[in-house]
Amino acid sequence: TPSAGGRLALGFTLGEIGTLKIGASAMYGTYDPDNDLDYLLLGGDLSLRIDDFSLRAEYLIRRTKMAMGDDPATTFHYGPGADGTYDPYFLKDGWYVEAEYGVAEDWTLVGRFDGMRRLGNVAIGSKLRKKSLVFRYTLGAHWRAHTHVSLKLSSELYDFSDFDDEAAIHLGIVGRF
Repeated sequence: TPSAGGRLALGFTLGEIGTLKIGASAMYGTYDPDNDLDYLLLGGDLSLRIDDFSLRAEYLIRRTKMAMGDDPATTFHYGPGADGTYDPYFLKDGWYVEAEYGVAEDWTLVGRFDGMRRLGNVAIGSKLRKKSLVFRYTLGAHWRAHTHVSLKLSSELYDFSDFDDEAAIHLGIVGRF
């Protein structure tokens, strides 16, 4: 199945204090044997580092064509548009913004906000709506206990448009080789 894509990245030095990196990417292709169902991906990212502070952000969007079948009314939850036809595409996009700050030699604080959205028709029986969203808020700390071992603790709040909200706490041990 044919596809094509590319990435462009630029980096800048901010004197002795840090760096700024900006990137963009794109990909287009089909994902079925007959090459009828196409997709398009577009993305952008940014990374800024100033001394002990880092900021990263990324945005990605994907437009995908769905197989409609012989009778979309028996497959899809939402009916045709004003013109009497079913829209064969759905759209997903997602993003995050993350900040890290080194507060001591072995301690880093992390804050993150990310989300994902889906727009478009869904299969009959799906719990998703025509427009569904999820946001996640994260606060955490990272302690480097040894050159090759770290401990990470974070709390997360999930805000769903179509489901009950959730909260989580994570504790992880990280080993480096």
